[in-house]
Amino acid sequence: WYLKAAKNNNGAAYNNLADLTERGDGCEMDLNKALDYYKKSMELGDALGKKNYKKMLRDLNKGGIYNAL
Repeated sequence: WYLKAAKNNNGAAYNNLADLTERGDGCEMDLNKALDYYKKSMELGDALGKKNYKKMLRDLNKGGIYNAL
């Protein structure tokens, strides 16, 4: 359902898809795709998507939680 909603430019759906993709919950974990989904969510005006995009980008740049992966 998230994918269907995202295809209709729903920012919250993109944020939720990003979260699932980042964790590999029900799909293959793909950090690049998750970051793209967060970015799209932010571009569509979703506040949580904006927050998560910035957080993930910061964590990726610093190594953060992704160093262990």
